Amino acid sequence: MSITPAGSARCALAPLGVLAAMSLLPGSLVPAAAADRLYVSDETGGNVVIVDPEQQRVVARIPVGKRPRGIQLSPDHRKVYVALSGNPIGGPNVDESKLPPPDRRYDGIGVVDLASQKLTETYQSGADPETFALSHDGKTLYVSNEDSGQMSAVDLTTGKVRATVAVGAEPEGVAVSADDRIVYVTCETSNNIYVVDAHGMKVLAQMPSGKRPRAIYLASQTRRGYATDEFAGALTVFDTQDFKVVGTINLGDPGLVRPMGIASADGRTLYVTTGRFGALLGVDPQAEKVVQTVEKVGQRPWGLALSGDGSKAYTANGPSGDVSVIDLRSGRVESRIQVGGSPWGIVAAPSTAAVADGRHQAAPEEGIWKAVVPPSAMHGAFDGDDPIGLAAGVRIKADCSINWVDPDTGQLYCFSSATSLVVFLDAPHAYLESARAQWQRLGGSG
Repeated sequence: MSITPAGSARCALAPLGVLAAMSLLPGSLVPAAAADRLYVSDETGGNVVIVDPEQQRVVARIPVGKRPRGIQLSPDHRKVYVALSGNPIGGPNVDESKLPPPDRRYDGIGVVDLASQKLTETYQSGADPETFALSHDGKTLYVSNEDSGQMSAVDLTTGKVRATVAVGAEPEGVAVSADDRIVYVTCETSNNIYVVDAHGMKVLAQMPSGKRPRAIYLASQTRRGYATDEFAGALTVFDTQDFKVVGTINLGDPGLVRPMGIASADGRTLYVTTGRFGALLGVDPQAEKVVQTVEKVGQRPWGLALSGDGSKAYTANGPSGDVSVIDLRSGRVESRIQVGGSPWGIVAAPSTAAVADGRHQAAPEEGIWKAVVPPSAMHGAFDGDDPIGLAAGVRIKADCSINWVDPDTGQLYCFSSATSLVVFLDAPHAYLESARAQWQRLGGSG
């Protein structure tokens, strides 16, 4: 069996067949959901920043290039894709006529390998990529090219642009339908939403929106899509079957409330960041009204992500250089984590590395991970010896059928029993430090 639990020190996970062994531990053991890792694009710093929200610390800072903004994880969670741009930074109170010309050498989609925590490639993207969306099969990336008024389709097997299509002025938000057949893109200057055939890269329809549409959320269960309208203080609601606008949800005074990012765990509550207004709004799309307001989230919250269980929201707050962690049940900002620079985009994923055979395993709702049989021999640190045994000064060989991957380094560790793993997860860094010292004392070199 192979168990690859989350990298959190507070996680306790086991296959169904070894739960009895855990009863030997003192107290009752309740499996916890996998802890999150946040991946943040730092627009001014030129980095992708990895954040542990539970420990409230920056795990890594990865240089990627100029002006990183839109950011997404690959479906297997092994890579991060980030939009890079050679355009100078404009924004509020900036006279863009006095900015230097763009340098297209720096445009592209950066590819970050999370195991090595390095930028490994930069794919073609078209001019000035701002945001993008991934097809659900992980094969194509659809990019909004802000300067050229186009959307590009990037083939992720070749890293090259497969096709482009002309859309409205200053395209921004992008979303892909659940069946990968339709791509939606907002155009913030022409105030409309373009509907594009993903295969043929042809425009199927245009839908009017409120002023300055930004991000899009698609609720496949209800055949509805929602676009945030920054200057209208509203959401444009559209039908994803006939591509027609069906309504508007007002979020507040357009002079104050600036809807930007949008996310939802289930389509029943939409969460919206509000830029300079500084709040996170919870919106009931059925009742068409705001049902929750979390004030003073941060300075100009823009990027938005939700935890895997939908209980927390994470916002990227550019001017204050931090990320906010918000408990959605209580409506309380739990922490603000300094990441530096200007956080723009943010994505969240369980801090679980992939199973050693390369297949990503998702945690079931009850928090117990299913066992799988490794297809080939697996080799862990310390020549496969159990870290708990080493910490006690004893070499106990493990076959790696029970293992853990450090989310920060990608290193695999092997355990001789599920009980050993559970004990280890109580304080992984402390046990690894002790195991490493004893390993060297015992003459280990692997």
